[in-house]
Amino acid sequence: MLEGKTALVTGAGRGIGRGIVIALARAGAKVVVNDLGTGLDGAGQARGPADERRGGDVNAGGTAAANYGSVADADQAKAMVEQVVKAWAASTFS
Repeated sequence: MLEGKTALVTGAGRGIGRGIVIALARAGAKVVVNDLGTGLDGAGQARGPADERRGGDVNAGGTAAANYGSVADADQAKAMVEQVVKAWAASTFS
C-alpha cells in the first residue's frame, strides 16, 4: 500500500512510534527511524533504540535508516528531513 513512499517517524524507537514504524514498514514504506534515546526521565542519549528498530525493519525485509537528532532543535529537525531526501530522493517524499 505504501510501496515507493517514504516516512520520517520521530520517537520511533519505543512505544507508539515503534508501532507506527512497524506498520509503515509492513505496508512497504521506507522509514527514517528517529529516536534521541533518552530515558523515561528525559535524561541521557543513546543510539540503541533507533538502531534496534531500524535493524528489526531491515531484518524483516523493510528499508530503514536511523537518525538520532532532537526534534526540539531546529537544525537537527531540518537535518532529519534532509536525510530522508538524500537517502531516497525527493520524488519519494509525500
